[in-house]
Amino acid sequence: MRGTDTSLGIRLKLCAQRFNKSTAAAVTLLVICAITCGSYTYHQIAHKNLFLQKNESRQFSARMERQFKKYEKLLQPRVVSVNNEVDIFPHERGVAMKGQWWLKNIHQKHIDTVVLNLNESFYIKDKKVDLGIPAQLVLGNDSAGVYLYKLQKPLNAVKPSRILTAWVRFSYPPPAILWIMPLKMKPWKGRTAYQ
Repeated sequence: MRGTDTSLGIRLKLCAQRFNKSTAAAVTLLVICAITCGSYTYHQIAHKNLFLQKNESRQFSARMERQFKKYEKLLQPRVVSVNNEVDIFPHERGVAMKGQWWLKNIHQKHIDTVVLNLNESFYIKDKKVDLGIPAQLVLGNDSAGVYLYKLQKPLNAVKPSRILTAWVRFSYPPPAILWIMPLKMKPWKGRTAYQ
């Protein structure tokens, strides 16, 4: 009867007898593939994308809160109108945005600093901000997504108030780990555009 040997010693002897060059080549190829995939994934997670563990994320948030707490009560203009053009690249998992924002001082005091606060979870690739008037970047922190611009001529108080037009452009590149890319797509413009 076939397959009645249950002892480990006999099974190991059978395995050694059946192990030939083609089996060795297949096992070697699979081991090389497994090591390569593991190394690539480790490199992407540990070095390139820098994913934070839960406790590291809390420490980062606490550090950023301590660093930027002094700007919490800084008067800021109100966004009164927005015109954004957003291109979504679903296949590449990326986004490109350009837009025009109209900002107005609604406070009783002049505003001489504009704070741009973006989400720190985004990896900003191309950032361009033009406030329409001379302004200097005082603080730019890419990891926190916080940018402070000092205006050479402050925004007037409520009466009479001037509207500041800001042109912004950002792009968020895709994550580096993209395993499956079945289709090549054009940017999303209200509908899916397959090639």
